[in-house]
Amino acid sequence: MQDVWVQVFNQRKITLFDGDGLKSALLDVNFHSLCDQYGLNPDEIPSMLSQLEFITAPEEAAPFALLKYKSEKGPPLVIYRWKVNHEAGAIWLKQAKKNANNPEVISHLDQTQEIIAIALRATQLEDLGLLLSYEVARWAAAEGQGLVYGLDGIWYRLNQHQAFLPLEGPVQV
Repeated sequence: MQDVWVQVFNQRKITLFDGDGLKSALLDVNFHSLCDQYGLNPDEIPSMLSQLEFITAPEEAAPFALLKYKSEKGPPLVIYRWKVNHEAGAIWLKQAKKNANNPEVISHLDQTQEIIAIALRATQLEDLGLLLSYEVARWAAAEGQGLVYGLDGIWYRLNQHQAFLPLEGPVQV
């Protein structure tokens, strides 16, 4: 199975992408409650928290960062970050515009400056990688005034409490 993606389309570039803000936000998460919502095993939380590490290269060196949350054997989340004037960012933005139907989403995409895409492997859909990918997306959307395109094919915005609110879903026949 190919990687799947949680995507964030930001109207404002995240200025500090060094991991401190993200890690701080992750440490404030109620993981037990979210494990219930996602149907994940809360027994993995202590191990995940002890392994949590954000690894990034200088922005000009690599368009991605890693969020380690498992032992050396487990894959990290790969978090890509592109400006829309970068070739990869332009491709992602074009595809998003092609698939958007909601006027609010289209207007937001027209003002997008930066795209954050969190890649998940099939095995990560069944562990805390799933939960962490959405928490990274929540943080990125809050920092960059973004909309999130979820794994379920639905567009989300954050409310004042940073809860995900659906804007547009997949076409249903």
